[in-house]
Amino acid sequence: MSLTRAAAGCPTGNICLWRDRNFDGVPWKWSPGDGYRTLPANMRNHVHSFYANASGCFIDTGSRERRGVRPGHYARAYDTNFGEKVDAIARTC
Repeated sequence: MSLTRAAAGCPTGNICLWRDRNFDGVPWKWSPGDGYRTLPANMRNHVHSFYANASGCFIDTGSRERRGVRPGHYARAYDTNFGEKVDAIARTC
């Protein structure tokens, strides 16, 4: 999927996470109002792309490492970075 389509398909106030690169497949959506959430089992350590229309924090609970994201941040191949570690998400780091 193109970046433009991923951005348009991710609702305002949400962060959309995909298990596949290039925003392929069905995204899992989170909003700051959801608070701290452990990712669904199929997404834990498998965030291969994301698009942020909200601010939030990606968390690796094992190492306690955190990465902040803001509206407009995205990655097409996040599995080459922190996406292989993310297992939770929260409003702030």
